[in-house]
Amino acid sequence: MFTHFLKDIVKPFKGLVQYFTYLFYYIIDFIDYLMDHKKDKTDRLIFFDFETTGLNMFHDKIIEYCFTDGYDTDKSIQSLIDPERKFEFIITKITGIYPDDLLGQPKIHEKISEIVDFINPSTNHDTYLIAHNVDGFDAHVLRNNFNRYAEEYVATYFTPYCWRDFKYIDTLILAKKLNCIPSNKYSLKAICEHYNITPGNHRADGDTDALIQVYKMLLQELSNELVLDSEWLYENPYIVHEYIYG
Repeated sequence: MFTHFLKDIVKPFKGLVQYFTYLFYYIIDFIDYLMDHKKDKTDRLIFFDFETTGLNMFHDKIIEYCFTDGYDTDKSIQSLIDPERKFEFIITKITGIYPDDLLGQPKIHEKISEIVDFINPSTNHDTYLIAHNVDGFDAHVLRNNFNRYAEEYVATYFTPYCWRDFKYIDTLILAKKLNCIPSNKYSLKAICEHYNITPGNHRADGDTDALIQVYKMLLQELSNELVLDSEWLYENPYIVHEYIYG
Protein backbone atom coordinates (compact mmCIF):
# COMPACT_ATOMS: atom_id res chain seq x y z
CA MET A 1 0.00 0.00 0.00
CA PHE A 2 2.88 2.35 0.85
CA THR A 3 4.40 1.55 -2.56
CA HIS A 4 1.18 2.60 -4.29
CA PHE A 5 1.17 5.78 -2.18
CA LEU A 6 4.70 6.63 -3.34
CA LYS A 7 3.76 5.96 -6.96
CA ASP A 8 0.80 8.36 -6.66
CA ILE A 9 3.13 11.08 -5.35
CA VAL A 10 5.94 10.48 -7.83
CA LYS A 11 3.69 10.18 -10.92
CA PRO A 12 2.86 13.93 -11.32
CA PHE A 13 6.49 14.88 -10.66
CA LYS A 14 7.59 12.42 -13.30
CA GLY A 15 5.21 14.11 -15.75
CA LEU A 16 6.66 17.53 -14.89
CA VAL A 17 10.21 16.27 -15.38
CA GLN A 18 9.26 14.85 -18.79
CA TYR A 19 7.57 18.14 -19.74
CA PHE A 20 10.54 20.32 -18.75
CA THR A 21 12.95 17.88 -20.39
CA TYR A 22 10.93 18.20 -23.62
CA LEU A 23 10.85 22.00 -23.25
CA PHE A 24 14.61 22.12 -22.67
CA TYR A 25 15.38 20.15 -25.81
CA TYR A 26 12.86 22.19 -27.80
CA ILE A 27 14.63 25.40 -26.77
CA ILE A 28 18.01 23.88 -27.67
CA ASP A 29 16.66 22.82 -31.07
CA PHE A 30 15.23 26.30 -31.64
CA ILE A 31 18.55 27.95 -30.77
CA ASP A 32 20.33 25.59 -33.15
CA TYR A 33 17.82 26.55 -35.84
CA LEU A 34 18.47 30.24 -35.27
CA MET A 35 22.21 29.72 -35.40
CA ASP A 36 22.00 27.65 -38.58
CA HIS A 37 19.67 30.15 -40.19
CA LYS A 38 21.93 33.08 -39.46
CA LYS A 39 25.22 31.31 -40.16
CA ASP A 40 26.93 33.06 -43.08
CA LYS A 41 23.65 34.76 -43.95
CA THR A 42 22.42 38.32 -43.86
CA ASP A 43 18.79 38.53 -44.90
CA ARG A 44 17.67 41.31 -47.23
CA LEU A 45 14.69 43.30 -45.99
CA ILE A 46 13.22 45.62 -48.61
CA PHE A 47 10.10 47.79 -48.61
CA PHE A 48 8.59 48.72 -51.95
CA ASP A 49 5.62 50.19 -53.74
CA PHE A 50 4.36 50.52 -57.32
CA GLU A 51 2.02 53.04 -58.87
CA THR A 52 0.47 51.64 -62.04
CA THR A 53 -1.87 52.50 -64.91
CA GLY A 54 -4.64 50.43 -63.32
CA LEU A 55 -5.44 47.54 -61.00
CA ASN A 56 -4.88 44.65 -63.40
CA MET A 57 -1.69 43.12 -62.04
CA PHE A 58 -0.99 41.23 -65.25
CA HIS A 59 -1.66 43.88 -67.89
CA ASP A 60 -1.35 47.35 -66.37
CA LYS A 61 2.01 49.10 -66.45
CA ILE A 62 4.24 50.65 -63.81
CA ILE A 63 4.29 54.46 -63.75
CA GLU A 64 6.39 54.85 -60.59
CA TYR A 65 8.34 52.65 -58.20
CA CYS A 66 10.24 52.95 -54.95
CA PHE A 67 12.42 50.40 -53.15
CA THR A 68 13.98 51.09 -49.74
CA ASP A 69 16.50 49.02 -47.81
CA GLY A 70 14.95 48.02 -44.50
CA TYR A 71 18.31 47.94 -42.72
CA ASP A 72 19.58 51.22 -44.14
CA THR A 73 16.62 53.39 -45.06
CA ASP A 74 18.91 56.04 -46.52
CA LYS A 75 19.44 53.57 -49.36
CA SER A 76 16.51 53.89 -51.71
CA ILE A 77 15.72 53.96 -55.43
CA GLN A 78 12.76 55.72 -56.96
CA SER A 79 11.73 56.63 -60.49
CA LEU A 80 8.84 57.70 -62.64
CA ILE A 81 8.30 55.35 -65.58
CA ASP A 82 6.90 55.94 -69.04
CA PRO A 83 4.25 53.21 -69.40
CA GLU A 84 4.05 53.75 -73.17
CA ARG A 85 0.28 53.82 -72.98
CA LYS A 86 -2.54 56.13 -71.95
CA PHE A 87 -4.31 55.71 -68.64
CA GLU A 88 -7.59 56.84 -67.13
CA PHE A 89 -7.92 60.16 -65.30
CA ILE A 90 -8.86 58.27 -62.12
CA ILE A 91 -5.20 57.24 -61.86
CA THR A 92 -4.15 60.89 -62.06
CA LYS A 93 -6.78 61.75 -59.47
CA ILE A 94 -5.39 59.10 -57.11
CA THR A 95 -1.66 59.63 -57.64
CA GLY A 96 -1.38 63.18 -58.92
CA ILE A 97 0.67 61.83 -61.84
CA TYR A 98 -0.34 63.16 -65.27
CA PRO A 99 0.52 61.38 -68.53
CA ASP A 100 2.60 64.40 -69.58
CA ASP A 101 4.71 63.95 -66.42
CA LEU A 102 5.89 60.62 -67.84
CA LEU A 103 6.93 61.80 -71.28
CA GLY A 104 10.69 61.39 -71.60
CA GLN A 105 10.91 59.27 -68.45
CA PRO A 106 12.71 55.90 -68.72
CA LYS A 107 10.84 52.75 -69.72
CA ILE A 108 10.68 49.93 -67.19
CA HIS A 109 12.96 47.70 -69.27
CA GLU A 110 15.59 50.44 -69.00
CA LYS A 111 15.36 50.46 -65.20
CA ILE A 112 14.84 46.78 -64.42
CA SER A 113 18.56 46.12 -63.90
CA GLU A 114 18.65 48.91 -61.30
CA ILE A 115 15.83 47.18 -59.41
CA VAL A 116 17.56 43.80 -59.61
CA ASP A 117 20.86 45.27 -58.41
CA PHE A 118 19.14 47.02 -55.51
CA ILE A 119 17.37 43.85 -54.39
CA ASN A 120 20.66 41.99 -54.89
CA PRO A 121 19.25 38.45 -54.85
CA SER A 122 21.70 35.81 -53.71
CA THR A 123 21.75 32.23 -52.50
CA ASN A 124 23.76 33.49 -49.49
CA HIS A 125 20.74 35.18 -47.96
CA ASP A 126 16.96 35.18 -47.94
CA THR A 127 15.23 38.11 -49.59
CA TYR A 128 12.15 39.50 -47.85
CA LEU A 129 10.07 42.05 -49.75
CA ILE A 130 7.41 43.99 -47.87
CA ALA A 131 4.49 45.87 -49.39
CA HIS A 132 0.87 46.56 -48.54
CA ASN A 133 -1.32 44.04 -50.37
CA VAL A 134 1.85 42.53 -51.80
CA ASP A 135 0.19 39.10 -52.16
CA GLY A 136 -2.73 40.56 -54.04
CA PHE A 137 -0.87 42.94 -56.35
CA ASP A 138 2.75 44.10 -56.00
CA ALA A 139 4.39 40.66 -55.97
CA HIS A 140 2.64 39.78 -59.23
CA VAL A 141 3.69 43.05 -60.85
CA LEU A 142 7.31 42.51 -59.79
CA ARG A 143 7.43 38.90 -60.99
CA ASN A 144 5.76 39.76 -64.31
CA ASN A 145 8.31 42.47 -65.03
CA PHE A 146 11.22 40.28 -63.97
CA ASN A 147 9.96 37.50 -66.21
CA ARG A 148 9.48 39.88 -69.12
CA TYR A 149 12.58 42.08 -68.89
CA ALA A 150 15.13 40.71 -66.41
CA GLU A 151 15.54 37.03 -67.22
CA GLU A 152 18.79 37.37 -69.18
CA TYR A 153 20.29 39.96 -66.83
CA VAL A 154 19.52 37.89 -63.73
CA ALA A 155 20.86 34.71 -65.32
CA THR A 156 24.10 36.50 -66.23
CA TYR A 157 24.85 38.23 -62.92
CA PHE A 158 22.80 36.39 -60.31
CA THR A 159 20.88 33.09 -60.14
CA PRO A 160 18.40 32.25 -62.92
CA TYR A 161 14.79 32.84 -61.86
CA CYS A 162 15.92 33.78 -58.36
CA TRP A 163 12.82 35.96 -57.95
CA ARG A 164 10.84 32.76 -57.53
CA ASP A 165 12.54 32.34 -54.16
CA PHE A 166 11.71 35.82 -52.86
CA LYS A 167 9.69 35.80 -49.66
CA TYR A 168 6.97 38.41 -49.27
CA ILE A 169 5.49 39.96 -46.15
CA ASP A 170 2.08 41.52 -46.66
CA THR A 171 1.27 44.22 -44.09
CA LEU A 172 -2.40 43.98 -45.07
CA ILE A 173 -2.55 40.31 -44.06
CA LEU A 174 -0.38 40.94 -40.98
CA ALA A 175 -2.74 43.67 -39.74
CA LYS A 176 -5.78 41.46 -40.32
CA LYS A 177 -4.22 38.51 -38.53
CA LEU A 178 -3.25 40.68 -35.58
CA ASN A 179 -6.82 42.08 -35.52
CA CYS A 180 -5.43 45.34 -34.16
CA ILE A 181 -7.37 47.92 -36.21
CA PRO A 182 -10.69 48.63 -34.43
CA SER A 183 -12.30 50.07 -37.57
CA ASN A 184 -11.59 46.83 -39.48
CA LYS A 185 -10.46 48.99 -42.38
CA TYR A 186 -7.12 47.79 -43.69
CA SER A 187 -6.06 50.17 -46.42
CA LEU A 188 -2.61 51.65 -45.89
CA LYS A 189 -4.26 55.01 -45.29
CA ALA A 190 -6.65 53.59 -42.66
CA ILE A 191 -3.82 51.87 -40.78
CA CYS A 192 -1.76 55.06 -40.93
CA GLU A 193 -4.67 57.00 -39.45
CA HIS A 194 -5.00 54.45 -36.64
CA TYR A 195 -1.33 54.90 -35.69
CA ASN A 196 -1.21 58.65 -36.41
CA ILE A 197 1.24 58.13 -39.28
CA THR A 198 1.29 60.59 -42.17
CA PRO A 199 -0.04 58.63 -45.20
CA GLY A 200 1.84 58.56 -48.48
CA ASN A 201 -0.97 59.86 -50.72
CA HIS A 202 -0.41 57.21 -53.41
CA ARG A 203 3.07 58.21 -54.49
CA ALA A 204 5.60 55.37 -54.46
CA ASP A 205 8.18 57.04 -52.22
CA GLY A 206 5.62 58.48 -49.77
CA ASP A 207 3.74 55.18 -49.53
CA THR A 208 7.00 53.31 -48.93
CA ASP A 209 7.96 55.68 -46.11
CA ALA A 210 4.53 55.22 -44.53
CA LEU A 211 4.77 51.45 -45.05
CA ILE A 212 7.99 51.25 -43.03
CA GLN A 213 6.37 53.07 -40.11
CA VAL A 214 3.25 50.90 -40.33
CA TYR A 215 5.34 47.72 -40.34
CA LYS A 216 7.19 48.82 -37.20
CA MET A 217 3.91 49.56 -35.42
CA LEU A 218 2.51 46.17 -36.42
CA LEU A 219 5.64 44.54 -35.04
CA GLN A 220 4.90 46.25 -31.72
CA GLU A 221 1.53 44.50 -31.77
CA LEU A 222 3.14 41.21 -32.78
CA SER A 223 5.77 41.51 -30.04
CA ASN A 224 2.99 41.66 -27.44
CA GLU A 225 1.38 38.54 -28.88
CA LEU A 226 4.57 36.49 -29.19
CA VAL A 227 6.29 38.02 -26.14
CA LEU A 228 9.32 38.89 -28.24
CA ASP A 229 11.17 42.15 -28.67
CA SER A 230 9.87 44.16 -31.65
CA GLU A 231 13.36 45.24 -32.72
CA TRP A 232 14.46 41.62 -32.71
CA LEU A 233 11.46 40.77 -34.89
CA TYR A 234 12.47 43.52 -37.30
CA GLU A 235 15.97 42.03 -37.53
CA ASN A 236 14.54 38.54 -38.04
CA PRO A 237 11.83 38.76 -40.71
CA TYR A 238 11.55 34.99 -41.07
CA ILE A 239 9.69 34.93 -37.72
CA VAL A 240 7.15 37.41 -39.09
CA HIS A 241 6.90 35.44 -42.31
CA GLU A 242 6.27 32.23 -40.36
CA TYR A 243 3.64 33.97 -38.24
CA ILE A 244 1.71 35.04 -41.34
CA TYR A 245 2.17 32.04 -43.61
CA GLY A 246 3.45 29.21 -41.45
